[in-house]
Amino acid sequence: MRNKLIELRGERTQDEISKDVGISQKTLSAIERGYRNPSVEVMKKLQEYFGVSMVEIFPDIFLIKSTTKRGWNRKEVR
Repeated sequence: MRNKLIELRGERTQDEISKDVGISQKTLSAIERGYRNPSVEVMKKLQEYFGVSMVEIFPDIFLIKSTTKRGWNRKEVR
């Protein structure tokens, strides 16, 4: 679910943002399309750039509760 990142990008191009953040356009594209997870360093840079927490930008990475019927549950882990 990288749509939040695309939404935040808005009218700006991947090239503009990647230069401002200090990553390659290819890396940003891969992150947006879900082919690559960002490093903590990249998440921090994007968080600072957009002024939005990394949890909001990448909710799937910080997913606490599964949305599946048989979701992961801390009580089940022993």
